[in-house]
Amino acid sequence: MVVRRILAFLVGVFIVMCGIYCTMMPQSSYIALSWVTGFVIIIDSMFQLYTWDHLKNLNFWNKWDLIGSLISLAIGIALVCSFGIRESFSLVMIYVFGGWMIVCGILRIISSLKLRTFHREFRNELLGKKWWMILIAGISLIAFGVLICVFPIETENVIGILVGCGIILTGIHVSLYSILF
Repeated sequence: MVVRRILAFLVGVFIVMCGIYCTMMPQSSYIALSWVTGFVIIIDSMFQLYTWDHLKNLNFWNKWDLIGSLISLAIGIALVCSFGIRESFSLVMIYVFGGWMIVCGILRIISSLKLRTFHREFRNELLGKKWWMILIAGISLIAFGVLICVFPIETENVIGILVGCGIILTGIHVSLYSILF
């Protein structure tokens, strides 16, 4: 159990480091964005699948978490494996990222509200106590996703920074989840 927590925390730290790289080097990250993002999405979706399986074993699972994880995994694999998608990625990445962040944010809000309900119903002091942190991460992801979709031309100039911030939030979520559960 401790090894899993440490591994999940290290995965979160790695994701945060990828996000910091994107914010520090926006021009070079724009060039390599499809690779970096594809791998980060795959890592995040694998963690989400692991979390879903763990919660399923506790009889506290949510089908939306599974669906979101599988969608994220498919997007990540497509970005890493498909040459055509990588080449055209610069044309559509603004809306792909915006949509992905909005969907992940909505799913995290749903999960946080479910954790809140569980926490209140069972008066469990450990499980679900910090549900609001996941809610904040979800709201932040939605805010970044909407900004990306609403201002596509301006976003092209700062895409590395905005995506880096979203990746940092994802890494923080993974790290927090490893600490809280």
